[in-house]
Amino acid sequence: SNTNDNITNDTTPTISGTGTNGDTITVVMPGTGEVLTAVVSGGVWSVTPTQALANGTANVRVTATDPAGNTSPVTLVPVTIDTTPPAAPTVTPQVTGDSRPIITGTATLASGETLQVTVNGATYNVTVTNGTWSLDTATATPASGSGALGSFTAGQTYSVTATVTDAAGNSTSDTSSGEISVVTAVLAGRLDASSDSGITGDARTNDTTPTINGTGR
Repeated sequence: SNTNDNITNDTTPTISGTGTNGDTITVVMPGTGEVLTAVVSGGVWSVTPTQALANGTANVRVTATDPAGNTSPVTLVPVTIDTTPPAAPTVTPQVTGDSRPIITGTATLASGETLQVTVNGATYNVTVTNGTWSLDTATATPASGSGALGSFTAGQTYSVTATVTDAAGNSTSDTSSGEISVVTAVLAGRLDASSDSGITGDARTNDTTPTINGTGR
């Protein structure tokens, strides 16, 4: 999640800030009315409520009081609590003779949500277009992990984990497993990525002389 958007799935979030050493910070939490105090030390302060906040956006009220008893105007700090998980994505099962398979599925992303797909030891950031996603393992660059591109082995079954994460850090993964079964094939062909003008992996192109590539033995 974005560390600066004030959105969290933590219902007892720590509130922190800066101030003048020795000042007493008073924080009033929204909804619960819980009052928390902290003394500024080293130019910083923080408080953590004990009562859970409800889902939604509300303002935390913050004031500072100096040792002479002067109190600052109220500062409003908007905080959004979101504990609702995203909708689950899907992965389309396939049996293939391609050692560099194109993996597909569906996902419905709300604003601020992202999709990552993990397979064969690597995790990829994947774009969703019109409710579908496609991952070409022959050309995609992993965001993390040590999986080797095109290292799918005939006779093996691979599980794919598609995970949607929202701005608050809530995540939901697909519920299937063992979606990719790689079989021994004498010949496998595909539309080359250089000729794929539409959604990657859909075998549709506006190139009237498309390049076709494949593997064989």
